[in-house]
Amino acid sequence: MTGRRRFHITASSVLLVLLLIPILVFLARAVHWLAGTSGHRVNVHRKRIMANYLLEAGQAHALAKIKENADWREGFENVALDDVPGTYSLAFKNPEATYREGQSVNNITGNQYVDGPRGPKTVKPGTLELVVHADVGGQRVSGQRIFETKTKPLPSYGLGASGNIVLKGSVSIRGITSLANQVEVPAGIHSNSEGTMGPTIQWAKNDRSDRMEVKGTVTSSADTADAIQLQGVKGVDYNVTEIEANTAKLPVPSKNIVETVSLHSSLPSPSFNNYGTTTLTSGASYYSGNASLQGDLVLNGHDLYVDGDLRVNGTIRGDGSVYVTGKTTLKGDSEIKAEETGVALFSHGAVELRGFDGQEFLASLRRDDAQLAQALDEYDRSFQPLTVQTANFKGTNKKTHYLYEDTRSSFAPGLLDSFDQRGLRGETASFIRKQLQKQADHKLVEFQTTNTWAASRRRYSRNFTGKLYTGKPPDADFSKIGQAYFQGLIVSDHYVLTDNSISIVGSLWSTGSNTAPPVTIDGRTVQSGDIILNNGTEVVMNRELLEEPRTATRDVTDFQLKSWVK
Repeated sequence: MTGRRRFHITASSVLLVLLLIPILVFLARAVHWLAGTSGHRVNVHRKRIMANYLLEAGQAHALAKIKENADWREGFENVALDDVPGTYSLAFKNPEATYREGQSVNNITGNQYVDGPRGPKTVKPGTLELVVHADVGGQRVSGQRIFETKTKPLPSYGLGASGNIVLKGSVSIRGITSLANQVEVPAGIHSNSEGTMGPTIQWAKNDRSDRMEVKGTVTSSADTADAIQLQGVKGVDYNVTEIEANTAKLPVPSKNIVETVSLHSSLPSPSFNNYGTTTLTSGASYYSGNASLQGDLVLNGHDLYVDGDLRVNGTIRGDGSVYVTGKTTLKGDSEIKAEETGVALFSHGAVELRGFDGQEFLASLRRDDAQLAQALDEYDRSFQPLTVQTANFKGTNKKTHYLYEDTRSSFAPGLLDSFDQRGLRGETASFIRKQLQKQADHKLVEFQTTNTWAASRRRYSRNFTGKLYTGKPPDADFSKIGQAYFQGLIVSDHYVLTDNSISIVGSLWSTGSNTAPPVTIDGRTVQSGDIILNNGTEVVMNRELLEEPRTATRDVTDFQLKSWVK
């Protein structure tokens, strides 16, 4: 091989190498880029997997909390797991605050649509919208899920208490499917008390004709021989489907009433029409302080929140819910309507159900209306008793008689006119007017004048005008408008007490979650969680009412995923 040829080969090789170097560099860079891109993709994929894992963990965390308490809204922030880098967070919308982007919404126990991640009024009652945020390596990923929930309804009992149940007089407990479909269903009485201090359920007669009939079971969680004491003989004095002690405790309504009222403090205040009819339409309102209403309260799909005591001396009816942080006193009745399931009353303090107090109604009215007060005073003074000793009268038995000077005819028109001028309307005001009219229309029997009667007139200690009549005029019966019905659910965290015959179309519960000390009523120690019904009880348990979300327990039984938004 000549030198020229060797040089040509060498030059060709060098040229080839020089041509291959850029290609090799390009390939090296390509390999490096591919390696970097693959690593990036692997890293991104890894972060995505970790983020999804954190989102699922956050969702599971929230659902576990809500299963313990359907009203849980505390949320959590930057929760870390031991084996996964990153954190998850979740924040709930305050029920009375404006919705902010990224918040979750718990409307499980709500009664109406509320604002949420998908816009105004998009979260329906009985649902939960969770928005969980996962932070991994400086990046945030969010996941949104919509769940429908199932909560345990209140069990089919007309009366349920965490403490003791004391019943007196005639008792009737039965159940129906609904007011519109009155198919009979079982309804019973239950006490969750463990009964370490005597019987947990007692029934006694006020009169020997009293009977007890329960179309369901009478059960107690106490494991003692005297856990349930019913007076008399079964089948003669009382009829119940079954009596059983040492049974499992029942779930009770477990709303946090104080917190619920506090969360609604920004709502407008209601306008009460004292002595007439107060009608609260759809929506909600908040009242700060003790609320006292003389007259009728009608809830048309309205939720009323009272931060204090509530006292209604009149009627209460409609569809809606009432939440009271203090004591609730209801004096009156409730009109039963098949198209309404009733009022759900939740009171953190005691609930006392008493007969309508007309004297209280009139006393309050006197303070507010001077003209009517004067007319009432004059009317009251028109009945003047005169004590007459008949010892010297012929044909008498030497008894003291009470005679009345009757001048009502001159005062009744003025009183009724003053009452009408007040413009009072409503069931309660109408009842009061009828009672006053009944007094004015009453006719007494005039005494016959005799010589003996005339001779004894010197025994009177004062002069008088008008005719004398025998027989005491009728007292105005202001004690009761009618049968003391309550249509709906009554729940007290303290105790429930009645001093008059009560009929409830719904259900009555005492949870005992109020830690107030025992009180003494009529010589009896009443504990938180007790129910004391003193003068006859009729409960028609309305199964439809107990299955509504507003009356359900806070025990969530199941979550059903309805939508995976992102």
